[in-house]
Amino acid sequence: MQQMREFFEQYATAYSKGDVAAICAKYHVPVVIISDKSKQVYSSTERLQEHIQGWIDRLKTAGIEQFEVDVRQVMPLSENIYFTSVKWHCSDRSGQELMDCFCSYTVQRTELGDLSLLVCVLDDEEQKLDALINRQGNEN
Repeated sequence: MQQMREFFEQYATAYSKGDVAAICAKYHVPVVIISDKSKQVYSSTERLQEHIQGWIDRLKTAGIEQFEVDVRQVMPLSENIYFTSVKWHCSDRSGQELMDCFCSYTVQRTELGDLSLLVCVLDDEEQKLDALINRQGNEN
């Protein structure tokens, strides 16, 4: 569990820095990213980087620049594969939380003992981000 927490804390730090390469390094390619709106398989690092950069751009549009994670559940599915539920806290530059959301992940421990993301399910992140952007648009 400690290794999983550290993995997701590093992942959140990479998002806070906007470091696309560091974010993508946490994924096993090919990777599946699923939401209510889309189901995508990213079979190349280049396509994954484009997707992540687009996501970071949307987050910045909403004023989100800082990320903290709360690993809620880690459930072994096999000897080296885990289901993980994470609550994300997304804040602006000053640290004011703008939204929180849940994502679920299938994580694999590699032969070298490292962790990598196989599947990412955006449980409610897209809906909450869309609502935040729309709310901010209505305020302006």
